Amino acid sequence: VDSLLEDLGSWLNVDQSRVYATGLSNGAAFSHRLACERSSTFAAIAAVAGSNQFATNAPCEPAEPVAVLQVHGTEDPCWTYETTDARCIGSGGKKLGAVESVTGWVDVLACTQEPTESDLPDGSQDGTRTVSTLWTGCEGGVDVLLLTIIGGGHTWPSGSPALSENLVGRITSDWDSEVLWQFLSEFTRSNP
Repeated sequence: VDSLLEDLGSWLNVDQSRVYATGLSNGAAFSHRLACERSSTFAAIAAVAGSNQFATNAPCEPAEPVAVLQVHGTEDPCWTYETTDARCIGSGGKKLGAVESVTGWVDVLACTQEPTESDLPDGSQDGTRTVSTLWTGCEGGVDVLLLTIIGGGHTWPSGSPALSENLVGRITSDWDSEVLWQFLSEFTRSNP
């Protein structure tokens, strides 16, 4: 990752204070790992349908605070909302649930404020709705945000399904990646 970012920076004008990571499923877990191990590079992450699995095997001790957005469907059969070893394909061990992942970050980032909860607009009638739970008062002025998609599956919001709905669950069409960008773009690395 360090070499990739260095290479990209050699031919693109990269704002080093605004480097973010995002991903779905294992990509989400990788984003969490980058926040744990490369916090001096990444200002914020947005993890969709995957949690901070890295923290179950090694201490997550970011050198600098990183803003964290966790997006997870309550009906995700591949990486369940609760900690279980259930999965939609393949095999493997227990996966950390969304709430445990987020509360781990709340602890690591020493967030002092009680979370505030609100609903995102539900305009699509697609069988999903989204609840936003936000923790503020975290070290370095970062936030931790959990977007729980009630009825949502192992899918990217307003994205295309990787597999059939009976395998991965419903896609919310109430919102899209713009919500992720709004969160990410609020945060910068002060000493890139």
